[in-house]
Amino acid sequence: MSVDELVMNSATRKSAWKDAASSHDTVKKPRSNYLGLWIFLLGLFVIELVFYTWCRVQCTQLGYEMVKDDEIHQKLSALKNSMVVELARLKSPDRISEIARQQLKLEPPSRDQMVVLP
Repeated sequence: MSVDELVMNSATRKSAWKDAASSHDTVKKPRSNYLGLWIFLLGLFVIELVFYTWCRVQCTQLGYEMVKDDEIHQKLSALKNSMVVELARLKSPDRISEIARQQLKLEPPSRDQMVVLP
């Protein structure tokens, strides 16, 4: 091989390396454009994940509040039922007549005190 051929081969090799490097740069350049898109999509996914987690936490807290409110409702319903029973006991005619005889010293009316309306 002559010197000219060696110089030519080395120049050809350099240009081949240069072409490969430049083609490699052109491949990387579109990837850098997609990198921003991927970062945006990843950020959007993270935001969506945080929002979903927040929604689930709120749902769980509302469930706990509903259970607590249901327990309060059951206690109030039981209290209402006991009050209805106590009211019926207090309004009973036997109790009222007993209080009238003992505390107020009242007696049932005699026949001459009663007036019959036509």
